[in-house]
Amino acid sequence: MISVIIPFYNVEPYISACVESVIRQTETDLEIILIDDGSRDRSGRICYELARKDSRLRVIHTPHRGVAWKKQGASGSPLLTGTISCITGCWNFCSFLQM
Repeated sequence: MISVIIPFYNVEPYISACVESVIRQTETDLEIILIDDGSRDRSGRICYELARKDSRLRVIHTPHRGVAWKKQGASGSPLLTGTISCITGCWNFCSFLQM
C-alpha cells in the first residue's frame, strides 16, 4: 500500500483537483491522508465531501502551525499504514503512482 499525505491550508481553488488526481491513479492500493492545517476557507469541507465518496481518504484537522510542520510530522506517523509513503503539495497534481 502507498500512503499519500496531502497537507493543506486555505487552498479551496486547488484541493479538489489535487485529491482527484491521486484518486485517479492506476495504483488502487492507496490511502490518502489529508491534513488540514487550520484552514479558514472551505478546503476542509471540500475534503470531507471527497472522503464521503472514497473510503481511501482520511481527513485530519489540526491547529494552524504551518504546512512545513505537517510534512515533518506526517512522515513516520503511526497514522500511515502503507509500506511506502509520499507527501505532495496541495497545488500539485499526480500523474502516475505505482508500486
